[in-house]
Amino acid sequence: MEKLLNAIEKTIVELRQGQDDGLNLYKKIMLEVLNAISELIDIAENTEFEIPVNVLVQQLKNLEDSYTKSDTVILADTLEYEIKNSIMFLIDVKKDMESV
Repeated sequence: MEKLLNAIEKTIVELRQGQDDGLNLYKKIMLEVLNAISELIDIAENTEFEIPVNVLVQQLKNLEDSYTKSDTVILADTLEYEIKNSIMFLIDVKKDMESV
C-alpha cells in the first residue's frame, strides 16, 4: 500500500504541473486504486468496522467523472484529499484486523 501511496503522490504532482504524464500515470495506478477502495468496501460489508461506504462510492464517482472529463485539477484534488485518506484508513484498518 505504501507503494500505491507514493505512486498517487507522484501522479498528483504531475497532474498539478499540467503535464500529460499525469493522466498516463493515473491510468497505470487506476486498477490498484479501485482494488484498494473495493477492499475497503468489502471490509465494511463483512466486518464490524464502521466505514462509510456511501463516501467511498462517491469518491469513486468523483474519480470517474474527473478522469472521463480529463479534468486534471479535480482528479488531483480527488486523489489528494479523498483517495489518499481512504487508502491510509485502509492501512490502519488492516493493522487493526491483524492485531485482533
